[in-house]
Amino acid sequence: MQKHDNALMLMENPRSIYETLTGKRCSDTHWSKIKRLAASSDIPLDAEGLKGLIALRKINPRYFNLYPEIRNQLSEIGLSLGDFGIRISGENLVKLINERLNISPDITTVYRWFYRANTTFKRKQWYDRKTAMMVLTNALIYKAKNHRIGA
Repeated sequence: MQKHDNALMLMENPRSIYETLTGKRCSDTHWSKIKRLAASSDIPLDAEGLKGLIALRKINPRYFNLYPEIRNQLSEIGLSLGDFGIRISGENLVKLINERLNISPDITTVYRWFYRANTTFKRKQWYDRKTAMMVLTNALIYKAKNHRIGA
């Protein structure tokens, strides 16, 4: 892993870093979309910023372009997660989604959000902040997608 990180540090071209992190070449069109998204989201085109973009893209690739719209909401909710401490129960996370985001998803949708966050949903299970933020990102993408369709 350290050898991989050292190789990234030596490269100065953000596109080369991105291609190294993904393990494949990207087209000019794809790269221009990544640059535009990074610029609109204030994400730096360095190794750490690009790792974050790749992680976000894995959450929900189809609606990845909605990220700039949900970023501010995610920051506000991230601050309110501080009220719960380092971890939050599944029950409290769903309650937060229902009350704070005004989303009343079907339980299968909740299970899908947790699955995309590489875990399973259980009401009494405790989840770390990173997992909670991934689930909330999926919820906000769901809300933005449904709002656009309904508009």
